[in-house]
Amino acid sequence: MSPHAFSRRPLVAAIGALLLATAGQSLATPRETPVEPMKTLLVFGDPSHVEHAGDLVPHASAIVDGATISSAEIARFADPAAGAIAVVAARDLVTLAARPALMGLFERGVPVFVCVDDDSRADVAHVFGIAPTGGDTLYVRQSDGEVAVLGDSAARAHWSPQWSRRVASAVMSFRPSSDAARIEADAVEADAPQAAGLPEYTFHEGLLDTGTDEITGRAVIKVIRSTTRTDDDKEIHVHAWPTITPKNAGVFMGHDMKPAQNLSAAYLPWTYRVTHRVSAEGVQPQMVDSLPESDGRTSIDYEQVKRRSINIGGGMGEGASADGQPDAGLAAKIPFNLSFSYQNETTETIRYSFMDYSMMARPVDGGKGAQWEARIAPKLENVLIDHVGAEKVKLTEARMTPMMRSATFDSWSVWELPGSYEGMATVEIESGYEMNEKKWWWDRSTWRSSGANVPVSATKRYMLDMSHPFLSREITVLVRSALGNGGCLMQSGDAVSVSTCDPSSRRQMWGLDSESRYVNRSSGLCLTADVAADRLAVAACTLNNDQRWEWRADRLHSKFDSGRHRLFVDGGTLRVDASGRFEDTPSNPHNAILPPWSGYPRAPVAGELIPAPFNTVAGSVPASWEGAYGAVGPEQRWNVVVLRAGLTSDL
Repeated sequence: MSPHAFSRRPLVAAIGALLLATAGQSLATPRETPVEPMKTLLVFGDPSHVEHAGDLVPHASAIVDGATISSAEIARFADPAAGAIAVVAARDLVTLAARPALMGLFERGVPVFVCVDDDSRADVAHVFGIAPTGGDTLYVRQSDGEVAVLGDSAARAHWSPQWSRRVASAVMSFRPSSDAARIEADAVEADAPQAAGLPEYTFHEGLLDTGTDEITGRAVIKVIRSTTRTDDDKEIHVHAWPTITPKNAGVFMGHDMKPAQNLSAAYLPWTYRVTHRVSAEGVQPQMVDSLPESDGRTSIDYEQVKRRSINIGGGMGEGASADGQPDAGLAAKIPFNLSFSYQNETTETIRYSFMDYSMMARPVDGGKGAQWEARIAPKLENVLIDHVGAEKVKLTEARMTPMMRSATFDSWSVWELPGSYEGMATVEIESGYEMNEKKWWWDRSTWRSSGANVPVSATKRYMLDMSHPFLSREITVLVRSALGNGGCLMQSGDAVSVSTCDPSSRRQMWGLDSESRYVNRSSGLCLTADVAADRLAVAACTLNNDQRWEWRADRLHSKFDSGRHRLFVDGGTLRVDASGRFEDTPSNPHNAILPPWSGYPRAPVAGELIPAPFNTVAGSVPASWEGAYGAVGPEQRWNVVVLRAGLTSDL
């Protein structure tokens, strides 16, 4: 099965739900929504854009105000049987109070339909990682962390019924079954499944909407962070499968028609063309790899498997895990260390068949683009012409071959940016053809003819946020309290508070660097234990111990004053001065990030096992611990929510 065939089911479900109207429905609370059937529109932000969505949603039992959705209802709406779709205007994303609920739905696979304004496109890319240029966009998070994208080609006035109905018709032609997998696998064989938790982000658009039926296809864009002691790069992999079908290919015999028309013409695509371009603000990405290569043959069955080694900075946590397997949650608690780097391999299969055309591959625009051209064999340039007389032309399609009517390219390129680059990058995929047009007509009593090559092309552009948390060198996490509903640490000015967890908020994102400091992804400031004021703060990063942290199981200790202080919640307030408040719970003797006994956080029982890394003798709890140490309360316990591709955040 093609690894991208899974995108069909949620996209079919989402677009299938965008066909008919629910005009006249009023906002309801989730509790007013019938459980079965539940085809529900979840509206976030300014409800005025519901008027635009009214023509797009069929059979919805209710339109629900997203601000009223509880965490329990997020799980209910995330059930595929619910048929829920979230709707939000891009202009509301930055300030949306209910964004944690919106992103919670997105993380669980609920389609999010975004009404995109030109001036808010960067905000969309900042939240979802990618924003196609053009009109409104549908996003669906897949279970492996990849994001399926479906974007309108034109920047129309928000929710265009024409856009939704046209695209819905096309998407619904794909079957959400093994047939869909087979259809796509015939043309696509992409990466084998990768280990979860890698610093990469993958987007795929299963139906390229270029604004013309002549140029369609698919695209996959993958961004990967590769880090070693000497190199730190971000790679953008562009894999596109455009299908180009010139609408007029063939002959037009107007003079033989009844009634006759004063034109006979032969239309033959002499060249098909695909171009990748990647640009960035303030730096020019360098193309470092591409396929396929040039091939002068005119009968080609091409297949090549391309493997690239990617260096992943830091460890995978396997040294601490009980089964010796990678564990991103454990790896995120270990200070970043390039000595524990490892390699991962990406694999791409490029496959195409040409008949009567040769392949020319080359860099263009001074190395800013990679271009592939399929050029017709010179001997076939006049294949549509049977005979040209002084006053008559005879044209024929008898010798036309399938590629003279339609061609599918398989093109792949890799572009490199500095790993420190955190701005926006733009990917362009331009596809088209050059039509050779030969025409004959009467100009009064004079028999005239003309010949010209007419270029036709369409371009799809994508804006990528290269600062996405999946791409950070150190593993990006949310630090979540085990107390109550489990809020997350969030920077607010120079202070830190506990707030509703939002996996899209950079102010809640932290990375544990090589100096054991937690660096905020929004500000670059370091988490600081202000013991004197008994509060948690942020400040410019130093090497002071009040900014260095260590995990003892699920307790986060400051290295200030030999680790006597730990982070805890007291009546909703974050505190760090734990003097005399908590027991000095022993650490796991094998690795401090592991639980100290198997029944933790309850009190220890003599003889129970002490968790140990793989191939390490576990040992058992000594009798002296029983009764000496009690249960560890949730107010001092924390979890890391790892933000990496393929990992489901339990929020």
